[in-house]
Amino acid sequence: MVVAVPQVIRESGIKYTCRHKPHSCPLHDEGPIWVLRLRDVTARLAANPDRDQFAKLLKEQRELQTKVNRYKLHLQQYEKCRAAVKQAEEISDMEMASACCCAILSIVTTRRAKK
Repeated sequence: MVVAVPQVIRESGIKYTCRHKPHSCPLHDEGPIWVLRLRDVTARLAANPDRDQFAKLLKEQRELQTKVNRYKLHLQQYEKCRAAVKQAEEISDMEMASACCCAILSIVTTRRAKK
């Protein structure tokens, strides 16, 4: 039995898009700024400020250190996942369409078998 892919998609209620829109990453955007601010705050703490200023700087340092740690972890995760994304980008459109069709037919077949 030959079934047209658009018909299968319509019948299964699957929504999809072929559009691609890059999104900015707040961690990539703000991370380098946090690193520089952390260095500045640490240097000001080393200058032995008065008691009130010390408490404010210490609080800011702790907050920035948490953000910088999160940023560094994100960079590690990004580095590891980038290889997989690059590999997926290298797949030709025809291979991608073929893989999508197989996945959709599998889903539809499973749904029909359950009914």
